[in-house]
Order: sequence, then structure tokens, then C-alpha cells
Amino acid sequence: MKKIILVAFIVIIGLSSLISEVVDEIVAKVGREIILRSELDERMQQLEAAGIDMSQITKFDVLNDMIETKLIVQRAKDEGYEVDEQRLRDWANSQITEISAQFPSEREFRETLRRETGLTVSELRQFYIERFREETLKEQIISNNISRRVTVTESEVRDYYQENLDELPMRPEKYKIGIIEIKIEPSKDTLDKKMKEMRRLRERLTDGESFESLASEHSDCPSSRRGGDLGYFARDMMLPPFEEAAFNMMVNEISPIVRTELGLHIIKVVDKREDEVRVRHILKRMEPTEEDEQRVMNRMRDIKAQLEDISEFSQLAAEYSQHKSAVDGGVLGEFEPDEYPQKYSEYLQDIEVGEISDIIQEDEAMFILAKLDKIPARSFTYEEIYDQLRSTVRNLKELEQYERWINEIMKESYVEVFYE
Repeated sequence: MKKIILVAFIVIIGLSSLISEVVDEIVAKVGREIILRSELDERMQQLEAAGIDMSQITKFDVLNDMIETKLIVQRAKDEGYEVDEQRLRDWANSQITEISAQFPSEREFRETLRRETGLTVSELRQFYIERFREETLKEQIISNNISRRVTVTESEVRDYYQENLDELPMRPEKYKIGIIEIKIEPSKDTLDKKMKEMRRLRERLTDGESFESLASEHSDCPSSRRGGDLGYFARDMMLPPFEEAAFNMMVNEISPIVRTELGLHIIKVVDKREDEVRVRHILKRMEPTEEDEQRVMNRMRDIKAQLEDISEFSQLAAEYSQHKSAVDGGVLGEFEPDEYPQKYSEYLQDIEVGEISDIIQEDEAMFILAKLDKIPARSFTYEEIYDQLRSTVRNLKELEQYERWINEIMKESYVEVFYE
């Protein structure tokens, strides 16, 4: 583990100790600064340690990038760009904290840092600050001189698409997936039984029985241990129907029966202060019974029997499914096998195109899945990849603008290269 962490040091800070054998010499002069051979070698080591393929990158390419960076940072400073020094220090400290947390103790971190890199924590912090300052200045001036000045038109995006259609990646083969889902919910009979219980409880409350005692004995909410007390709460903290009732009641008033997605409530306002209200409540949860579950299973079996002909899937989904995809004939979407929604992936692996799954029960619902069709690989349409196309065109235009801009800076600045 420590070895991995120390490799990270190499990537991040460019260890001078690794190249101490190299005799330093100036490989480039850039305005009022120089670049040493040791700095160039450090940068090469950083790129290699980061896993970058160096087969097509020469030292001269890397040196040229270092020259451009120095020119840009010098120009940014000359033009008065500034960096939030506190932000630099905070960022540097966060990096050190993140690395030191990988060691058993602060002492071991400091000793390992000194042994493997020759740096103190203070020197490492300063290194981070200087690197972050350079990157921030570079980003600011490039943004103002290039990014904000580049515009992309619709015709440019479409022209790029037409000119590069043969080279664009293909849309991979996908499968059209369908679902018919019915929620396991309490029936009207179940609701009526719970409603009768709540009416009886409310009658007892209006007859003068203790709200606290009835809540402790009959409420399905954990607050029953406190006599139904929910404490103070502000708006937007409770379910809308519950909240609306609570804030529209007077102190000591008892509400009518209020229904929310949790069940049925009777609410009593205990106190009000400024924008908060304190209430007690009695809750009867609306949980499906075994009869409700069997009712849904019978309906799903009937649907499955009708699905012997897969062509009926869309119509049956529109008629019976409670899934949001019902408006689209039950179509979940088109997916590659490794893109299936996690909830359904396991089941979809076991069915072929044109087949349906068994009835599956999860999360208080039953559903049937189907592989409705195989969609062959094809070219992406313009609309499907418009955002990526626009981003690519913008990047290309920014690169062209950058090349013109950096060449102008090169002409205006003193640059001499000694590296061969």
C-alpha cells in the first residue's frame, strides 16, 4: 500500500531525488525564466508514472508544452490576473491531509516523505501552492482569450457530422426492453377497515379521552412511545397533506382524518411558535394484506397468459401497467446488456428476444419484463450525438484559436531553446 502511495508522490510532485545524478543544464530560456534539464526529466517521469503512452511523445514535445505554460503564466501575471491565496493554501492543505491519512501516524508520514522524496511537509505544501497557482492563472487567461471568444453555429456542427460520418463510432447493438408493473396496494376494503378504526379513535378523542394515551396504544408511528409527539417542525419538512392540516389548525384542535402516502393520520396541534408548529398524531399505516397481494398476483397471471403473443405487450402495458413507461407502451428503453438497469439486469440475462420473464415481486410491486426486439448496430443519428458533436467542434475551434494565440505570444516573447 505504501509503495502505491509513494508512486503517487512521484506523479504529483516530481521527485528531484530520482534524478539527482543528472548534471543540470539549461535547455530553454523563456522570457525572464529558464527550464533545466532536470525539470524536463522530472516531467517525463511524471507522465510515464501516470501511465501515459510515451511512444508517440518526444522530450521536445514535452519541453514545448513546458515553454508554452511558462509563457502563458508570465502573460497572465503581466496582465494582472490574480489568484485567491487563501484558496491556494486550503487546496494544498487538503492534498497533504489526504495523503497523510494513508499513513498510521503523522510522524510516519513525515519520515517517509523525507526519506523517499527529500521534502519536508512545508516544502511539499509550497510545491502544491506554486503548481496550483500556475494552473489557475493559465485557466483564467485561456478562458478569457480563447474559450469565451469561441462560438459554435448549428451549421458548423451539422457540417462536421456530415464530413466525419464514416469515422464516427457506431451505435452498438441494443435490446428494446419492456415492463408491465402493478403495485401491491391496499384495496378499497382494506382502506375502509382502517378508516373505520380511525373514526372510532377520533370519536373517543372528541369524547374527551387522552390523545397521548390513545396515540401510545394505537399509533403505528415510532412516535407512539412519546404519546405521538413529533416535536416542532417548520414548513417543507412533512408530507404536504399532513403539513397543510397542521399549519391550518388552532392550538389544541384535533384534525379530521388526513391521508398521506404513509397511511391515515389524526393530528392534534400542541403549540405554535413563529414559523413552527408542534403536533401529536395517531397513524394507521395502509399496508397491503395477503388478500391484496393475491389479488395483484391473479391479475399478473392473467396478463402473462395473454402475453403468449409478444405483439400484445404494448397494448397490455398501456392498459394495466402502473409503471411510468405505460404511456410508451411499457418500453423502458434500448440498452446494451451491460447497461441494463441494475434492478432488472439479473432477470433480463435469462430471457431471449421475444420472450417474457416470470412474474417477479420486488419493492411492493409485481412486474413482468420482456425483450421486445434486438436493435442492430448502426450509425448514430445527428440528434442522438448532438451534444458530443457540438463539444468536439468547440474543442477544435478552441485549439485553432489557441494555436494562433500562443504563436502571437511566442513572437512577442524571448524564447531560446538549447535542447537537441
